[in-house]
Amino acid sequence: MRKRFAAHYVFYGQALYMYYIEIQDGLFAGVFPLDEELAGTAFFDGILLPLPVSMEREAVDAVLSYLRREHLPLTWENFSSGFPGNNLIGENDPVRLFLLDSHRYSSSELSTNN
Repeated sequence: MRKRFAAHYVFYGQALYMYYIEIQDGLFAGVFPLDEELAGTAFFDGILLPLPVSMEREAVDAVLSYLRREHLPLTWENFSSGFPGNNLIGENDPVRLFLLDSHRYSSSELSTNN
């Protein structure tokens, strides 16, 4: 089963504006630009972060809390420094999605042509 999850930003190596994550049978299929409306795509306010299922939620929360506490910007370098190795998901890897920053955008910011 193919699923698509879109957000204002997808954090995959960098912050990608108006992208979606595609998952096929629970496995990561890729990150793609959201150029048009796609039927059956779930859209979230904020930032989606795809990570390996082996990464525990508590570890991710701890790194995010550290970044907030130290007032560090959410960059891939700052985020990944809290974890050993490369945290990017590869194609066909089991994936878990995290919603990092849920806040409301004005209606003028919700279209794909901005």
